[in-house]
Amino acid sequence: MIFCSVDCFDAHVPVLNHRDAGAFERRSPTQVEFEAAKKSAEAKEVSYKSASVQVKPAPAPAKPVALVVPAVEEEVLVVVSKMKDYIRQRAGMNTSDAVSYAISRYIRRWCDRAIQNAQAAGRQTVMDRDVR
Repeated sequence: MIFCSVDCFDAHVPVLNHRDAGAFERRSPTQVEFEAAKKSAEAKEVSYKSASVQVKPAPAPAKPVALVVPAVEEEVLVVVSKMKDYIRQRAGMNTSDAVSYAISRYIRRWCDRAIQNAQAAGRQTVMDRDVR
């Protein structure tokens, strides 16, 4: 989104005030400045078209890299108190401490599969569609 001033941003998008650190106050170019910039861009485009440039093919995507995971990884990946509260509210049951380790193992497997799916798609970001 582009606003005419920081004050305008604050007035129209009050819920996004935490994002104003990157705001820049700028003015639109005058008609003369716009026309000059347009002519300059057209001149550059013509010079690019007239030059004979060889385009190199894009490199092949990198092969997925195998994960290097320590042999013993027992860190808990869930918030145990929230998991226990959920089970208590849902079914009125208590939860053993060992459940958090078992659930963490499942989460690691899901994460590893999601990483592999993202790598197979040639991305550096794991997305929700990678978790199947």
